[in-house]
Amino acid sequence: MIHPTYENLTLTKNAHLTKEERVMIATLKSQGLSNRAIGRQLGVNHQTINNELNRGTVRQLRRQKSNGKIYEYSYYIYSYEAGQATYLEHHRHSGRRRLYYSSKQFLRLA
Repeated sequence: MIHPTYENLTLTKNAHLTKEERVMIATLKSQGLSNRAIGRQLGVNHQTINNELNRGTVRQLRRQKSNGKIYEYSYYIYSYEAGQATYLEHHRHSGRRRLYYSSKQFLRLA
């Protein structure tokens, strides 16, 4: 299996992000790079990176027990799986609504 690197990752302009690109975003963000730096590395606009980070950010919960009490702390991380799932869900609902779903007159004539 070939792992995606900067050299073998080919991007086309105005295209949707792939799963490999989302993995690269997660890796680069965990290394502390800015959205603009990640965008330069992947060859996409920094706003695309920002949109993807917002789409794939999930809330994590950490529980800590101290002196018989349980404390819960929440924090947010980017998950490429969540980003991909959100993209697929939005893509599934995209497109024009068909007339026969909403028109009662059309259903009566059919």
